[in-house]
Amino acid sequence: MRHLTPEQVVTEFARTIPVLEDEAEKAMQAAVELTFQRMTELAPKGATGDLARTITHTVRKTPEGVSGLVRPRAKYAEFVEEGTGQGHAYASGWGAKTPGRKLALHVKGGGVVYRRRVRGQRARNFVQRTRENVVDEVEQLLAVAAEHATRRLFP
Repeated sequence: MRHLTPEQVVTEFARTIPVLEDEAEKAMQAAVELTFQRMTELAPKGATGDLARTITHTVRKTPEGVSGLVRPRAKYAEFVEEGTGQGHAYASGWGAKTPGRKLALHVKGGGVVYRRRVRGQRARNFVQRTRENVVDEVEQLLAVAAEHATRRLFP
């Protein structure tokens, strides 16, 4: 076993940190790219494909570490993800609490009120399915990054 002086320990840490940060950033970039690709594939396309085109991804390096974010930016993405039926975000307003059964009240013209059936939208869970789809591959990317860092530090 090798004994290090305090100065040698500081030198080793100073050498280690940039390598770990570099490998972590590479792994995060790969994980974010993979997640972005899968989320874009799994997002409902509808008639226009607008939701998939609003998905963005970023990787940020801060003094605390590296973070990545993949998300749809469309205002309606939450409703597509969670649905508009009972217990979902839209249900507290005029939406369908039980799809096909709620009657929504509308004002028409000079204050005439009429009723019509409103159906909720089923949850599409494309964000959740993306997570489930990539979690094993992201863990593998992190393991490979740790292996690369080890090889760089201890050739």
